[in-house]
Amino acid sequence: MATSGIFAAWKVIDLIPMVWLPSTHKAFYDKYKDRLEDLGVLYEGRIGMAVPSSVPLSEVASVEDLNKPEVRARLEGKILTSEVGNGQYKLTVKAIDEYKLEGYKLVASSETGMLNELDRNLKRDKWSLVNAWSPHWMFSKWPLRYLDDPKQIFGGAEQIHAVARKGFSEQYPEVAYFFAHYSVPKADLDALMMEARQSSSDKVVAAYYAANKPRFDAMFQQGAEAVSSRQP
Repeated sequence: MATSGIFAAWKVIDLIPMVWLPSTHKAFYDKYKDRLEDLGVLYEGRIGMAVPSSVPLSEVASVEDLNKPEVRARLEGKILTSEVGNGQYKLTVKAIDEYKLEGYKLVASSETGMLNELDRNLKRDKWSLVNAWSPHWMFSKWPLRYLDDPKQIFGGAEQIHAVARKGFSEQYPEVAYFFAHYSVPKADLDALMMEARQSSSDKVVAAYYAANKPRFDAMFQQGAEAVSSRQP
């Protein structure tokens, strides 16, 4: 979720279809919202700390359980994460403070590095604690579960918005209408992301579009009709 660094570049970027609200990207969105247009919600997601399902639920069910000495020892006090400074990273820093997770440290790397470490740990039957978000192919590849977050540091369900620069919908009304009415089921997204890793994004997207062409055609057609109806 490397969206945070893009917010300042609206002179050269027309649209971002991956702004997580109301929590993850709130600070960045609030800073630049006077220069933006929110075109609508594309799909729902979630962020939070997650562990493999092989970690017993009776031992680790919530973030609060991370304070158990035996749990901290099994996890080696490590929280695997990606991209220092992004919205989720900052929320995790807050969670460490709010839950008083003494003895824990964020081990940051690239998204690939984080997930490679998770994979290595699973193959060695080692416990892992990761900063996860969904939809993401990690949930199709490995059995993972989110930890309960009673203090709601990571918020509840997130909504992923399409956000454009100010004036975009006036300049490109049909495109804006499409994004305002576009939606993809979360289960489809998880599966598509995993398929793209095994094939290619272009092939997977093309196949999905072909299989759902009537639905996408309707989105564009309705947009064109809506624009035409507003013209003098």
